[in-house]
Amino acid sequence: MFETVKRHAFLLGLGGGVVVIAALVILLVYFSYVGPNAALERELKSTKSQAEALLNGKLYSAELVDKMAEQIALRNQQYKDLLAYIKELGVRRQPLVKDLFPTSTDISLRHSFKAQYDNALGKFMEQLGAIQPKRPEGTGGSKKDGPSQELEAAMAEARSHTMYAHPKQSFIRPDWLDAPEAPPLAETVKAQEDIWLMQDIVAIIAKMNSDILKATGKTAEIARAPLKELIRIEVGGENAVLPDAGMQSIAGRYRPSAPPGGKGGPGGRMPTLSGHGSNFGFYKALPWRLEVIAEAAYVPELVRRLRGTESFLSVEAWSMTPITEAQFERGRVDLMAYDREDYGEAGVVRLEVVGESLIFELPGGRVTNPVAAAPATPGPETESTGE
Repeated sequence: MFETVKRHAFLLGLGGGVVVIAALVILLVYFSYVGPNAALERELKSTKSQAEALLNGKLYSAELVDKMAEQIALRNQQYKDLLAYIKELGVRRQPLVKDLFPTSTDISLRHSFKAQYDNALGKFMEQLGAIQPKRPEGTGGSKKDGPSQELEAAMAEARSHTMYAHPKQSFIRPDWLDAPEAPPLAETVKAQEDIWLMQDIVAIIAKMNSDILKATGKTAEIARAPLKELIRIEVGGENAVLPDAGMQSIAGRYRPSAPPGGKGGPGGRMPTLSGHGSNFGFYKALPWRLEVIAEAAYVPELVRRLRGTESFLSVEAWSMTPITEAQFERGRVDLMAYDREDYGEAGVVRLEVVGESLIFELPGGRVTNPVAAAPATPGPETESTGE
């Protein structure tokens, strides 16, 4: 009897265990399969609902497509207008010597170019109202012994002008100008580009001095001019850097092409003229550096004018260092003024500006570009209408 009870108890326990295990298996299958499938089904229903809402909402309505087409047409027209302006600007850029560019082999024209280059620098001096101070032999910048009568007369003559500048050292001047041989044509092309760049910068400086002197009713003399001395203009990647600014100099005259997909798109500046890097065949980016003595209060105005000109100049960075009387007392100044008083009573600084200028290589543009051999002008990026 007892054995029978034990046997039945064992069978009941075994059956209960089987039921528990089966229940666990069912639960496991549900949570691992049925549950996720239910969540997936809910997600599919939600996605379907959103798709139906977009379809019913007419995302690509005829009105919206028309507006997008108008925007694309406007952008293409703006791009064409920009190219037309670039070409017009290039045509207005007259070379120093007619018929030299783009492919003349006449050596006499290149000799004429050398003479005309120095003439152009002289015209820059006149445009700026600038003078190079004539210091009598044996005099320097120190006031230890006081100025002689001869020196005082020379400096008085200088002060009656609007700016100090050196007809050679303040401007870009190639060494081959002093050589007896005619320069290679490629070098005259670079020199012509330098002349065009200096024309832009000199025009900005001269106009700023004229505008401010006229607005303030002051006489055109160095002590009252906002921009008082043109120290130098330079070009090239090695020169267009500021000391202690963490800037990296680049070798070569022009900026290299920007990497594909980099800032400004493949080739640096795009038609919006933003970014850095040359896009050879469309334009070259020529780095430049400007160093002047200016009244501190007018530094932002000069930077604004350099950035705002329609000659495709851009400003990358600038820095300024105060000019003090103590520097002149110690005789450690590489400036043209005899003493600090020559610059007037307002605070003055040594301003250094670096930036770049665009030189376009378009058919029918600047005379240095061969028209027939010029590469095709890149077009603007197109936008999809979602079709």
